[in-house]
Amino acid sequence: MDDRGRHHHRGLGVHRGGGLLEAAAGSLFHIFAYAAIASVPHQPPLGPAMLTAAGTVVLCLLIGLSSRVHPAHRTPLTWGGVRAAWRVRLGAGERRALWLESLGYLVAAAVAGVVATIVGQLLGFGHNYWAMVAAVVPLVGHTTRHRVARGLQRILGTVVGLTVLAAIVALRPQAWAMVLLIAACQFGAEMLIARQYFLAQVCVTPLALMSTLLVVRVDPLDLLHDRFIDTVIGAAVGVAVVLAPSAWRRLRSRPVTR
Repeated sequence: MDDRGRHHHRGLGVHRGGGLLEAAAGSLFHIFAYAAIASVPHQPPLGPAMLTAAGTVVLCLLIGLSSRVHPAHRTPLTWGGVRAAWRVRLGAGERRALWLESLGYLVAAAVAGVVATIVGQLLGFGHNYWAMVAAVVPLVGHTTRHRVARGLQRILGTVVGLTVLAAIVALRPQAWAMVLLIAACQFGAEMLIARQYFLAQVCVTPLALMSTLLVVRVDPLDLLHDRFIDTVIGAAVGVAVVLAPSAWRRLRSRPVTR
């Protein structure tokens, strides 16, 4: 499958993810998971890959269920509650808002992926899915100002995170030390992602790239270069998609002069 075909299928995944009304992250994780796997040049054997994925899911479920060792002061989830939530029907206005939101995700991810692919071919770098992920980040927010701020925080947090990663790489840590650093960054990202997106990105950036450096022989400078350019492309496209509706409304409200 060529790059354009992959962008098309990723776009369809964007719409499906947006349709699930995931308020916290929208289609971000769907795009990241699908695009990252699709970008692997040599796919691993299916059996070990599925076993690893299933084992990870089971481990996460066990960790989540461990919180029930002590009684929690919250309403338990029941099948009746799940069925009641499933029977909720959206009104016409809500359906229209959902479709527009899904369209925004589709346009942002598709445009960012295409631009990153073209620029990457011209400058000689890859990882266009980083641009696609960065493009949908500004779309998660309650107000236009909040969404634009998230786009800027994505860029600034990535820059600081790349600086941190460069310092780590300069120390040339052993594999076991990198695993500990990855765990520390993961903890920091989870603690900060819902409160301070800029600081969360400072953790996410070295987390993602150290994971790559741990399993793939690649020049760290190439990863730093690619991450910065793809993040700027994606965040810029995302902010443009956020501002496009208000800019269109202002353009239409202007009186026509003859």
